[in-house]
Amino acid sequence: MEYRTKLRIVVAIDAALALAVLAAFAFRGPAGGRAARDATIVDSGRVAVMHFRGGGAEDVTLLKTGEGWVLDAGGDEFPALARRVDAFLSLLDRDGRLEEVAGTLAARPSLGLGPDRARSVTFLDGSGLELATVLLGAWAPAGGSVYLALEGSDGTWLAPGTIASYAGGDASSWLDLAVFPAGIRLAEVQGFRVEGSVQTGGAGSERGYSVARTADGWMETASGLALDPLRVESMLRALAGLQASAYQGGERVDGEATARIRIAMGDGSELELAAEAGLPDGGVPVRAGARRLVVPYYSLAEALRPLDALKPAP
Repeated sequence: MEYRTKLRIVVAIDAALALAVLAAFAFRGPAGGRAARDATIVDSGRVAVMHFRGGGAEDVTLLKTGEGWVLDAGGDEFPALARRVDAFLSLLDRDGRLEEVAGTLAARPSLGLGPDRARSVTFLDGSGLELATVLLGAWAPAGGSVYLALEGSDGTWLAPGTIASYAGGDASSWLDLAVFPAGIRLAEVQGFRVEGSVQTGGAGSERGYSVARTADGWMETASGLALDPLRVESMLRALAGLQASAYQGGERVDGEATARIRIAMGDGSELELAAEAGLPDGGVPVRAGARRLVVPYYSLAEALRPLDALKPAP
């Protein structure tokens, strides 16, 4: 047999074998015969309610309103952290595939998906229609993945463990606890006035002071004293980043303010923070716009500083 004829036969055999291997993989699916499903669990654009239940964690309900997501606290609704909600939903509405690890309901208890162990997340649309209920079980031995199932389906899949990390968070992990949620644009602050001082048990002795921006820094308006710009801006950054420990729940009656700051912005608007007498546990009730929160005393004291703390070092 000529060499060229033999070569053609060998090439034809190799091609046939390659096609056979490809066909076998296509028939068996990924991971040696395991099936897969689309990684899109729910259409995030349709979700208006999320109920987190079970799994040994706190029950949580999140609601979508015209102003964003809120946490339903049994009669109270508190702002939820939008970036956390968006990040969680994006994990369930993405491109890709999930690998199936079991195809029967009988396998679920051994994977942490029994009714006494699974964390469930139910998604509803604005009309109350259930879009999906996700069950999250144990972490897979390899780490980084969690067992996931859907009510109404027999299969169990491997999913990113981040889904379980979000879903297992308590109510406080979903709250937007920023005192000034839009922040404070330092470059646009024209001045501010502080009245009173932060005390754990009542009003302090600080008589109040005003600070105004100048061409080359900041000054105390009553005396014209130039202030340390680094110290003034450090105080403003502390205010901008101020975080509460909780919201004030139940019936709220605003008390007498023991300390207050009003911040004048370049567009003519004003930001205001009012603090009441401190609580025995070290928290201080504060009011900022429509928000009623409790801020740790040490954080508030760092943000509302006395005038001496803004003066240049001797």
